[in-house]
Order: sequence, then C-alpha cells, then structure tokens
Amino acid sequence: MKRAILIAAVVALSLAGCGGGSEPSAPDPQAGSAAERPSTEAADAYLAKADAICHEMVQDSLRMGAKFSESPPGGDPLTFTTEELVRPATVILERSARQLRALEPGSGADSFNAYVDLFDPIMSLARNRVRAGEAGDATRAHELELLLVDLSELQRPLAESAGLKACDVDFFQTFTSGTELR
Repeated sequence: MKRAILIAAVVALSLAGCGGGSEPSAPDPQAGSAAERPSTEAADAYLAKADAICHEMVQDSLRMGAKFSESPPGGDPLTFTTEELVRPATVILERSARQLRALEPGSGADSFNAYVDLFDPIMSLARNRVRAGEAGDATRAHELELLLVDLSELQRPLAESAGLKACDVDFFQTFTSGTELR
C-alpha cells in the first residue's frame, strides 16, 4: 500500500507540469498518440535527436548488462550489484536525462516532457539505492528496486505516446541481462 501511494504521488507530481487548466476534460484516447501528432520538420528533428540519445542509452545498457550478467559475483551480492550494476546504470541514466532535457521539443510535447520528467524520481531512487547498498541495507535496496521498476513501467508508455521508439524499452531488462525487451 505504501508503495502504491508513493508511485501515485510521484506520477502526480511528474505530470503536474504537463497540464495547466483547472477544468477537467474528457480524455481523447488518440490525442497523444504518435500516429495523430502532426508531422513537422522541427518535431521530426527533435524526435530523431531524442531517439538517438535513447539508442545510445540502450546500447550502453546492453553492454553493461552483458558484462554484469557474465561477471561472476564476488563477495557480498548487495555490494556486487550496487557497484557493478546500480552505480554504473545511474551514470548512464543521468547522462541520458541531461541530454534529453537539453532538447527543444516545441509545443504539444506533453508526453515527451512527462517522459523526461520521470527521470527525476528515477534518479533520486537510484541514488538512494546506491546509498542503501553502501550501507548494507538489503531490505531497503530491494524496496527501492521495486519502486524503480514501477517507475520504469510508467515511463515506457510515455515514450510510446511521445513517438520515442528507441526509448520504449525495458531498461531494467537491458541493464540486468544485456538483452533488449520491447
């Protein structure tokens, strides 16, 4: 229950910047879909740049995941996972989030902005996961990992809605196993 409340709060905060009106409106099921978005040169250019950033993130995570899955765990599993998986993944995610934020998506990019905004709570949880691993707190580390997976599952549909094909990937799958799951 605590986990569901935290996820709902994070999503509400992340999406709060996407809308502005106080009047609720009936959702248009096609409004944010990539197929219904008008195609402009500027929009196509920023989508291509964003997809290139995500493609690089996927490639980095696949390399890291392959290395991680092939590495024999040494010593404590919590320390091994923290140092060989979570800390390096955090660096990759931070770099990608910074690059995505630098793009100018233009108007009508609510899904893109929401996708990028979810990196904030993801990075916060990832940093807390590193600290939990450093402290030897396996229970807290596991709780944080579950929250990270939940946020990742929320982020994927936003990537699809924004038209970010390369970003619509299960990054936790790629980081942990070196295989891509779409």
